[in-house]
Amino acid sequence: MGNLSLDIQSNSYFNYDNYKTLLEIISTSEELISGSYKFGDSFEKLILHCQLLTIDCKNKEYWNYYYHQLYGNCYQINAGRENLIRVSRTGWNNALNIILNISLADGLEGLYASIGGVVMIHNQTTSPLSTDAFGVSPGVDTNIAISRQFKSSFPKPYSNCDGDTSNQNVFNSKLFKLITSKKISYNQILCIDLCYQDLIIQECNCFYPAFPFFSQKSIKSCSDPAEVKCFQSKIGNDFNDSNFVNDVCQPQCPLECNSMNYKIFYSFNDFINKKNNEDLNNFYNFTGKYKRQMKNDLISLFFYYETLNYEEITEKESIDLVGCQI
Repeated sequence: MGNLSLDIQSNSYFNYDNYKTLLEIISTSEELISGSYKFGDSFEKLILHCQLLTIDCKNKEYWNYYYHQLYGNCYQINAGRENLIRVSRTGWNNALNIILNISLADGLEGLYASIGGVVMIHNQTTSPLSTDAFGVSPGVDTNIAISRQFKSSFPKPYSNCDGDTSNQNVFNSKLFKLITSKKISYNQILCIDLCYQDLIIQECNCFYPAFPFFSQKSIKSCSDPAEVKCFQSKIGNDFNDSNFVNDVCQPQCPLECNSMNYKIFYSFNDFINKKNNEDLNNFYNFTGKYKRQMKNDLISLFFYYETLNYEEITEKESIDLVGCQI
């Protein structure tokens, strides 16, 4: 890695010029891009605690790493086919508890207007790129109650869905085949986002980090002023035009007939009081100028199933010959 130096004033309020300069330096250097994960939190630093009943899940065998173009270093639990953590009981007392250390190095605080973590909950066969993320705050117990909903529809003409999307050979679409080639479940939302990304790549010769992107090393992130202006124009004009979705994206992106969604309910408690903060500083031997406000550094998460049952929504024909009387 080459040497990188950037002066950042700790008392600045989101110094965007410094942030943009740093982003441009990284995004235009193949050496820095290849090692960009080093700029984010390591597993050992971020995952401070992980426990489910008697299972200590801080062990790396339960986790998978991937680099997210927008959020940086991400760590998935229960993402593989092996070493799965299974639950058979519901409720907060049977929750998976994870504590994150999101502390920043001294001098970096001024880069960020807000501090927190990003969480995505999705099925194992679904790409996190098609999952809505939600933010979690330090100094707070965030309790996340989960239930499942399955939906099944009849294909056209009974509904708008297009039939079996689990077979890679059913639809002759570049984007459909791209998703299914990644061995993940297809869904139209991901496909349309990739359609937007494909247009930006074609028109601007770069990719937009806020949209899903399946890496091609020859394409870099949009960063210089001309590229930024180009993708902003596409977002402001083409992507706000419903005809673009209908005419360009939907023909390439069939609508799935079967889907599964997580319904999530949140509740919150205060986390780390003054006495806790003192005890933690003493435990880690943080004294003097090294003493930390742990309430600003630590996030506590509790994940649990509200119920092991699931809601199933199945569409049927509104009228059939059996139900029709003449």
